[in-house]
Amino acid sequence: MRGPSARVPGFPTTVIVLAWTAHSKDGVETKLKNAVCAGTITLSAARSAIKNNWTTALRVTGIG
Repeated sequence: MRGPSARVPGFPTTVIVLAWTAHSKDGVETKLKNAVCAGTITLSAARSAIKNNWTTALRVTGIG
C-alpha cells in the first residue's frame, strides 16, 4: 500500500507552477521603462525583448 509520500515510478516528484499575470507583466514593463530612461538599455532592445517573450525580457536584456 502506498502512503502520501510514496514515490510513483515515472511520475515527477516536484512540480513548479509559475503564475504569470497581467500584474507580473506590468512589473516587467516598469523595469524595462526605468532601464530605458536611465540609459541602461535602448528602447529598441526593450521593445524586442517584450515582443519576443515578455516572461524572459528582463533576463534577455540583462536587467534581472
